[in-house]
Amino acid sequence: MKETEKRELEKELRKEKNLPIPVEKILEQIEIFKIGIPYIKLYKPCLVGEGIKVISDDKQQEYINLFTDALDKKDIFKFVPASGAATRMFKKQLAVLLDDPEIDEKKLKSSVSKGDEESLATLDFFENLNRFAFYDELKSFSIKNSYDLEELIGNGEVADVVRLVATEEGLNYSNLPKGSIPFHYYPEGSRTAFEEHLIEAMNYVANKDGEVRIHFTISPEHEKDVRQLFNSLVEKHAAQNWIFKIDFSFQSSSTDTISVTSDNKPFRDEDGKIVFRPGGHGALLKNLNDLKADIILIKNIDNVVQEYLSSDTYKYKKILGGYLLSLQEKVFNLLTEWDNLKSDDQSIEEIINFINEEFDINLKERLDSKSSAEKKKYLFEFLNRPVRVCGMVKKEGHPGGGPFFVVDDL
Repeated sequence: MKETEKRELEKELRKEKNLPIPVEKILEQIEIFKIGIPYIKLYKPCLVGEGIKVISDDKQQEYINLFTDALDKKDIFKFVPASGAATRMFKKQLAVLLDDPEIDEKKLKSSVSKGDEESLATLDFFENLNRFAFYDELKSFSIKNSYDLEELIGNGEVADVVRLVATEEGLNYSNLPKGSIPFHYYPEGSRTAFEEHLIEAMNYVANKDGEVRIHFTISPEHEKDVRQLFNSLVEKHAAQNWIFKIDFSFQSSSTDTISVTSDNKPFRDEDGKIVFRPGGHGALLKNLNDLKADIILIKNIDNVVQEYLSSDTYKYKKILGGYLLSLQEKVFNLLTEWDNLKSDDQSIEEIINFINEEFDINLKERLDSKSSAEKKKYLFEFLNRPVRVCGMVKKEGHPGGGPFFVVDDL
């Protein structure tokens, strides 16, 4: 950005009131948009024994026992990023509706025949409406508000059906948090993703007293509705003697990103107000950092399956939790005895080998030019931070999805 342009833009921004982030940060963001972000440099794919560890059957049970035992001794809970609205779930249907507010099945099929992807997604949505978990709720809403849903479907009234599902004229799903929309069908009644996560937590983070701790990040505008939903869920499941400790936090507006036009000028809405977008999941590191816990199990709001498919989820969450506890203990033992650690080459070499073995990170070249004291200081800072473990789904011939080593500065 030229210096004159930067000064003019800064002057323009200084006139704005209630910006969620400082002007200096906005200017930095726009500069990044102009320059671009360099690609991550991939070094090599992770393989079994090189970045990926396979836990043997006997170790699996050991880790499950370790985690189960820790539930009564440590502060352990589940963390669920759930601040996203369901707008993207109905993005293609709303785009078709915006293009033609009176679209019907006949016109939709004509667009599909021309290869329009949004029309294809909308037709699939319309033809399979009765297979969605929210269908019963849609029927109830239609009856209550004097809509004949079957007639609308039979007559191919796509526009009216999309409006009933996604807009304020109906259930308004596109403006609700994803977690509060009926997500899975059960004969006794559909469940939202919020409820599925609650049930998951009951099965792998509950202690012997039946106490279940779970934390959700939500949007401020959804707080009232989300709390009301959870009040009903707690009432529903508390009859089974569960003790729920459910907390909420908001994604900080300080992590927002300015929206810009194609020429990197601030984008403004119809009222002339600059538009900001919430950051991605990385923005929630601040929320995580504010929480006080020994172990936090993280799972995204829409990454949840029906209960009858969840036994493997429960098992492997416990295995990962136990493996993490095992790693923590080794690291904590080293750090506790750090002051007594000799600054000799042999002791330092042992720690370098430990990091290489447990974390698949080779620090030898990085530390070669440092003195023994510098190596000891570097290694302490390397180990004195949160430890994260991730599970990987077994690859079965499909491309992609695996982790990579990257070239980066530690």
